[in-house]
Amino acid sequence: MTCQNCAKLREENKKLQEALSTLKQENKDLKRRLAIYENPNTPPSRRIIYPKPQRLLGTPRYPGRPRGHKGVTRPRPQPDVTLEPPRIESCTCCGSALGDPETVGHRVVEEISNPAPRTVIDYLEHGYKCSECGAVTASRHPDCPPEG
Repeated sequence: MTCQNCAKLREENKKLQEALSTLKQENKDLKRRLAIYENPNTPPSRRIIYPKPQRLLGTPRYPGRPRGHKGVTRPRPQPDVTLEPPRIESCTCCGSALGDPETVGHRVVEEISNPAPRTVIDYLEHGYKCSECGAVTASRHPDCPPEG
């Protein structure tokens, strides 16, 4: 013989047991998710604790100058002197005669010395291609710096 009050208590106990099992499952899931952030094997650089802040306009930041930025490159100075390299008469590989240069390159060098004014020198570089063996040969002025 059971009383009516006991039946209500058993019914309430059954509901609480179901709620407890749901809470246990939710607790288990949350612990698993938290382990990602508190894992001792994860280096600090890989721990994702806070979301990265976005810019005020909502667009991500990219490296370099902004779009539409006017260039600030210094204009190339006009050369005061143009120096030609020595002419190459024969191919360095096969020895056959070379004609006129196929390409002409420019190297503009500014020589700054105090108190004299700066001088701008344009060194020409001639490129020859041998018609016999196909070798490419370049001719440079001896005073032209290799770089800089």
